Amino acid sequence: MMKFSFNQYSKNSGFTLLEMLIVAFIIIILSVIVVVNYEFGGYKHNLTRSAHRLAQDIRKAQEMAMSARELEGGGGVPPGYGIYLSHTGYPDTYYVLFADKDGNGEYDQAGGEAVEGPLYFEEGVNIFHTCFSGAGTCPSDPSIAFYPPAPIIKFDNQDPLNADVGSILITLYSAKIGEEIVVSVNPVGLVEVQ
Repeated sequence: MMKFSFNQYSKNSGFTLLEMLIVAFIIIILSVIVVVNYEFGGYKHNLTRSAHRLAQDIRKAQEMAMSARELEGGGGVPPGYGIYLSHTGYPDTYYVLFADKDGNGEYDQAGGEAVEGPLYFEEGVNIFHTCFSGAGTCPSDPSIAFYPPAPIIKFDNQDPLNADVGSILITLYSAKIGEEIVVSVNPVGLVEVQ
């Protein structure tokens, strides 16, 4: 019959201090990787969400113009609706959904044309620049206005079909992650997030 002693098993069981330190070090490294990627993913999500929200608000201005929506408070039906993009104060950028009461294709702050806004983007996201793809120019603080019934679209009070300005490209930038995303509106009103 074999005899087992307690001392024989106690020498081989358990973890050494070195093994425990290695396991703790691996757990710390994995935790740091997860936390860093979580923060990066959150800012990337902010950028994507901001771009889609802007595209949705541009479509909202289109819908308001096409449905000949009356102004709240009994102001009647304006000639059109639009989006005004303010990025001269970068990084404090915003946009305004406006009713183009005078039909000039531009946002008139003093004229009380704001319907919604100023609307700001998610944390760390701003308008970097807006450019016309056809003309290659980048106007400061442009407006995109929509008029029924065709619809007629004006970029910064220019008809893109006649003025050869092409699409308007709105570049949103996240300084937190150093990435950008483009929202484009083509001359016939198609809004895309690229």
